[in-house]
Amino acid sequence: MPSTQEVQQAIARNLRQLRQRRDLSLDELAIRSSVSRAMIVQIEQARTNPSINTLCLLADALNEPVHALVSVEDTSPVRVIGEDETVELWQGKRGSTARVLAGAGSSGPVELWEWQLKLGDAYSAPAHSPGTREMLFVISGELRLELGEREYTAKAGQTLLFHADEPHRYAAANRGGARLLMVVLEAAVPAMTALRPRRGGPRAADAS
Repeated sequence: MPSTQEVQQAIARNLRQLRQRRDLSLDELAIRSSVSRAMIVQIEQARTNPSINTLCLLADALNEPVHALVSVEDTSPVRVIGEDETVELWQGKRGSTARVLAGAGSSGPVELWEWQLKLGDAYSAPAHSPGTREMLFVISGELRLELGEREYTAKAGQTLLFHADEPHRYAAANRGGARLLMVVLEAAVPAMTALRPRRGGPRAADAS
């Protein structure tokens, strides 16, 4: 697995390249993502380790998968991604983890994640861009999903499919915890609208 410093430097390089490729100024990206200009500067200079939700906001604003920001290397047309190349982006207080395994751009950005959730840990995610869907396949244990004010559970072998354009929260439903694979499918953004600044204030972006 890449070191924290390697990931931090990769994020700095990737964010700067993606922003410049779209001819976006720091201020324009700040408006689109609801991430402050000062924070974006810190990230592009590899002077801070951004949270998972900050990365999600920036990736969403750039219409890219999170993996495009954290990828340390992506030069081969066909890649076999080893476990040591995956990037851990979140740790819970009780040992929970979230790793981004891979990402790609097709009709819209696609991301593959692995989650290990321990009882007592929970992860709160902000609303994604309209049209974004998530698929959660429970490998073992039992998962509780809170979507807005609604609650759902899924056991090993079951899959949850939902629209993720409202706040949502993941947690283990019992002492056995939960292990799951997540696929995030973002809606494609038309080329003419991809660079339009977003309106509205910052979104909640902290795990609990």
